[in-house]
Amino acid sequence: MSTAEPTPRHALLLLAAGAGRRYGADKLMAPLRQGGVLLEASLQPLTPWKQDVHVMLRPGASEAWRLVEQWGGHPHWSPDAALGMGHTLAAGIALLEGYTGCLLLLGDMPGIRRQSIATLLARLDEHALVVPRHAGQWGHPVGFGRQYFAPLRQLTGDRGARGLLEQHQAQITFVDLDDPGILFDVDTAADLDRFQSP
Repeated sequence: MSTAEPTPRHALLLLAAGAGRRYGADKLMAPLRQGGVLLEASLQPLTPWKQDVHVMLRPGASEAWRLVEQWGGHPHWSPDAALGMGHTLAAGIALLEGYTGCLLLLGDMPGIRRQSIATLLARLDEHALVVPRHAGQWGHPVGFGRQYFAPLRQLTGDRGARGLLEQHQAQITFVDLDDPGILFDVDTAADLDRFQSP
């Protein structure tokens, strides 16, 4: 008697442990004109999956921790956040025992549409590497099947997962989306103004 394949259950891992040096302040807690802060705007499209949202924060970011808890997600400290994004990603992946895949998001990308998240999660049910594109450019979030968790746990430095994607480019399933938000991140105060412009 054969055993059934487990029903796919994917984590949404949001990296929000950066120092915001280019912004010059804690950009994730930067207030928005319409109310709330940038981190809330980045979490909002993830609301249908909040029970599986894990947010990596730099030590001491207690205000962001409370925000994530109140929203309904799972905050975690990234103890080596100061050493670079690779360390934060590795620490986050190590928390995802029991998940069949992971959608990797960045805390400073507030413009991604909810439908884009749903589309990418559905593709991750069937494919182990999923990368969205808009106008021919690679974007975020990126999806990884569980078989890639081990190499992700080995990441260090500040490069993140891009090197792993380039190494396995032949295995990538690209998903073309009509969503410019997958390319837009907030690095400066001018970027935040652009996000809030009508």
